[in-house]
Amino acid sequence: MSAEILWGIAGFVIGALSGSFLSAAGKDLYDFVKRQLKRSHEVEPSYVSTLYPPQNCAWIPEENLKNKEKNKWGYHPHPARGGKCFRTTSNSKFPKKEYLMVTPNAKKL
Repeated sequence: MSAEILWGIAGFVIGALSGSFLSAAGKDLYDFVKRQLKRSHEVEPSYVSTLYPPQNCAWIPEENLKNKEKNKWGYHPHPARGGKCFRTTSNSKFPKKEYLMVTPNAKKL
């Protein structure tokens, strides 16, 4: 075999392996970003949105989320990390999660 043929075969193998590697790496990165956007991140209890007008935001208790989702409310993104924004409040001994949600017709500031 000539050197050109060997270099051609080696180039093909390297190209095929790197293409599948980059494809897998891209899929992994996409999955990571998607998980981050679905993940919830905590903010301070006194957090106030600077992304939407106050009248379009509300802290919704965890047990009422499904109702708001059905009515097309959206989750307010965490200011630094994206994903769902929540706070923990205390009612006596029982901590409770509340998610910051946005009305369906909310416009960004």
